[in-house]
Amino acid sequence: MIGQPVILRTVSGGGFDQYGDPLPETIVDTEVMAMVAPRESSESDVRGRNGSIVGLTAYLPPGVDATAADRIIVDALEYVIDGEPGKWHRPSTGAHWGTQVALKRATG
Repeated sequence: MIGQPVILRTVSGGGFDQYGDPLPETIVDTEVMAMVAPRESSESDVRGRNGSIVGLTAYLPPGVDATAADRIIVDALEYVIDGEPGKWHRPSTGAHWGTQVALKRATG
């Protein structure tokens, strides 16, 4: 896949034990190649203008399993996945062609 390297950050575990004490999280960073493009809002308050940039869209290659709980690091900036990832499939065979994710900047 042509694109740029991004980091898929998967966080698992965490929560609390039976005594209310926090449990450690496990963070796994995986570098993958992705195509990344600006994502615009569909709303515009000025006639004749396109929407403003509200984040990015990343197109991940087949085999990369991203979830709405994951984060993606693009150009050293961390983004959260905005909504559920969309999986692309070839209609005739059902083969997985890749995953599309909407990204917005992580805050906090």
